[in-house]
Amino acid sequence: MKKKTIAVLAIWRDNEETLPRSLKQLESLENKFNNRYDFYYSFYENDSKDNTFYILRKWLKARKGSLKGEKLNQIKYKSVKSKKRIELLAECRNKCLTNLEEINHEFLLILDSEIIFSEYEIQQMISSLITFEDYG
Repeated sequence: MKKKTIAVLAIWRDNEETLPRSLKQLESLENKFNNRYDFYYSFYENDSKDNTFYILRKWLKARKGSLKGEKLNQIKYKSVKSKKRIELLAECRNKCLTNLEEINHEFLLILDSEIIFSEYEIQQMISSLITFEDYG
């Protein structure tokens, strides 16, 4: 029986310091759900001044997925209310979604690159989505 796919979407910028933790979390998910699901990663990176792009590219070599990196020369916003910031984040996420058009995935996990999550939380979300089909 073919496994279903969990697509993971994340955007990155200057995340070299937090990348090891973030990638370990994803590896932990892979190990937890290995028997039931395949994973496909759609990552987008822009304007990093550190090694974020290269670390992601190396990590993805052993996995199914895509990585798009761009130099947009955009200012780096802090966590502030800004319509322009939200528009740029939406554009970046849409670029990740474009990479998933040909991927038949059961679930889409959109991650913030610096949020800590647990396998249990993801398991609960998947269980809820399976139990309540009208959830989104």
